[in-house]
Amino acid sequence: MERMPVNASATQEFWTASNIVSGKSDSGGGIYNNSSGTVTNCTVYSNNAEGYRSSGGGIYNYGTVTNCTVYNNTATDEGGGIHNSEKGTVTNCTVYSNNAEFGGGGIYNSGTVTNCTVYGNSTTGYYSSGGGIYNTGTVTNCTIYNNTALSIGNGLGGGIFNYYGTVTNCTVYNNTATYGGGIYNDSSGTVTNCTVYNNRAESSGGGIRNYYGTVTNCISWKNTLGDICGGGSEKYSCFGEADGKNGNIRGNPLFVNTSGDLSTWDFRLQNGSPCVDAGSVEDAPKTDIMGNPRPGADGKVCMGAYESPDGYEPQSPLPVLGPLYVSESGNDANNGLSWGTALKTIGAALNKVADSDDLYQIWVAEGTYAEGRTLINPSRVALYGGFAGMESQISERNISEHPTIIDGKDACQCVKSSGVLDGFHVERGKTENNGGGINNTGTVTTCTVYNNSVTGFDSYGGGIYNDYGTVTNCTVYGNNALRHGGGIFSDYGTVTNCTVYDNSVTGFDSYGGGIYNDSYGMVTNCTVYGNRAEDYGGGIYNNSGTVTNCTVYGNRAEDGGGGICNYYGTVTNCTVYNNSAFGSWGGLGGGSGLGGGIRNYYGTVTNCISWKNSCGDIWGRGSVKYSCFGEADEKDRNIRGNPLFVNTSGNSSTWDFRLQNGSPCVDTGSVSDAPETDIMGNPRPGADSKVCMGAYESPYEYKPQPPRPALDPLYVSKAGSNTNNGLSWGAALKTISAALNKIPDSDDLYQI
Repeated sequence: MERMPVNASATQEFWTASNIVSGKSDSGGGIYNNSSGTVTNCTVYSNNAEGYRSSGGGIYNYGTVTNCTVYNNTATDEGGGIHNSEKGTVTNCTVYSNNAEFGGGGIYNSGTVTNCTVYGNSTTGYYSSGGGIYNTGTVTNCTIYNNTALSIGNGLGGGIFNYYGTVTNCTVYNNTATYGGGIYNDSSGTVTNCTVYNNRAESSGGGIRNYYGTVTNCISWKNTLGDICGGGSEKYSCFGEADGKNGNIRGNPLFVNTSGDLSTWDFRLQNGSPCVDAGSVEDAPKTDIMGNPRPGADGKVCMGAYESPDGYEPQSPLPVLGPLYVSESGNDANNGLSWGTALKTIGAALNKVADSDDLYQIWVAEGTYAEGRTLINPSRVALYGGFAGMESQISERNISEHPTIIDGKDACQCVKSSGVLDGFHVERGKTENNGGGINNTGTVTTCTVYNNSVTGFDSYGGGIYNDYGTVTNCTVYGNNALRHGGGIFSDYGTVTNCTVYDNSVTGFDSYGGGIYNDSYGMVTNCTVYGNRAEDYGGGIYNNSGTVTNCTVYGNRAEDGGGGICNYYGTVTNCTVYNNSAFGSWGGLGGGSGLGGGIRNYYGTVTNCISWKNSCGDIWGRGSVKYSCFGEADEKDRNIRGNPLFVNTSGNSSTWDFRLQNGSPCVDTGSVSDAPETDIMGNPRPGADSKVCMGAYESPYEYKPQPPRPALDPLYVSKAGSNTNNGLSWGAALKTISAALNKIPDSDDLYQI
């Protein structure tokens, strides 16, 4: 039977056992179910909510929808299959192959969705969300798979986009999105006792991208580009990035079956799974996806959507398997189980572990691996380079003597990694997307990343794009981005003990030549020099992040913040020296580039030394305290005077920013604001319970002296001569520029 849109009124009108097909309306292309109406046992397909920003292609529901099949419907706004209002209830429905432009390809839910199967739906509009479900309400006991949220902008939440909503006891698998392939959990959203498996993200968060939400008692496993990443809370969950804190574990969940056809997959846990009885009783729902009670008779709760039978006992996670071996002299027809039977390519090794749920190591011998494609390293896998090709222990490798090179040949991005990438040289990666060399949501350590680039106008991270990941002990140089983060773009990530130099951002409106540190990211104990930004932040652009114990020198920005541009961020115990800002700038104050050392825009600068920078040591409207810089007026414990570094003459490779005994910066920092250690790992405060300004803590026996006074003036007069020495009015110079040129390459204060 074919129907046009139906308006079920508040008089409890029922529509039963009907086919609603080919309807068109602004809202509710097939059915507009108002107030207390009930729709049951209906098949609703090929309808369209076609007006501008119209919702509910199949059904727009304020009442109850139960036991319905909803498919092949479309909406120009939200809810391709069903738009379910905050008072609506959708139960025991199958929703598939629907499309919405902006939100909820299958269901847009502000109410309650229970016991539904949602698959094969999509969102395709600009910045669309929730391929399967866009949820601001409650989703419980649902199966969600094969949905997509991919768009011209960023598609969020292939399976579910959860915005302040609650998702409980759901299985979410084989979904795809730009961010959050399985679930994008946004803004205080809650995801509890869900199983999230084999989803894919194009950028990050293959399983769950947890953006300030809470994930509890979940299993997120074998997802591409990360099982869980984000700035939210994860506890009592099993996922590839777990560090053992907050009850989280990392190991094969041992599902009953995840091989073969999807229809045979079974996400119940085997006896001995590490996820058995490992959840939080306090946070668990009262039942599982099958209605079995939580907790069980043993008073314990399992992770994931299924509670296990009484008598099942957990075992420790299975050990890491492998390693698989890779060598230039190997053969991809080999089994890879020894150096003698090594594989030839890293890609072949990754392919061998792709179908497994186990943890793996892959060891790669020295050589150049130019494989013509982006390597995808999952969170279950640790890739190690730097081997000669005979070692039996990781500790035996020598990374510097046996360089292992991943070469993109200026044709592709080198690596997307949500696992561990350790001991590689990554070079000549090139992409229009984020991360020319590496797109990281896992851990990158002891790598050298150079000569990579991103060419897209709005793409970031010439060398590394670090999205909620960790970058440690790396050298990053010679990389370029058109927009932000020539060396590293770090979004909510951690960058520690890295050397970042000679990188650049060269496009219009480009920031962070060396590092762009975004959104509460942390940059600690880094050396950043010789980088350039076309606009702001030659060394570092710090956007609401934290920069601590860094030396930042010899960088340049055309507009402002040659060393650091600090935008609502925090900069503590850094040494910022000999940076420059040039060019015109049309903002506050006008004129040429401002803040050659630090441009501090409503941020906080504490315990820093910013000295001998062109166009000002520190400029801006933020807070500066306990710091040494040329503009200091002695308020807020700031000082102005030669910091007396150990050495800043000659080639910059010999510069030494430790403080001499007698430096006015010794013991004059704020103890309460200081980090626990300095750039070398020395404790703060020292044995004298005091803290120095700058990146280096001094020996406890060092004592400060008052700042050196300004040296004798140089004299300038129209009657003078530029051949004079300028040391008196009688020997005055003729021009101011001649006097400026006579000032030696010194860190002292001068008068003219």
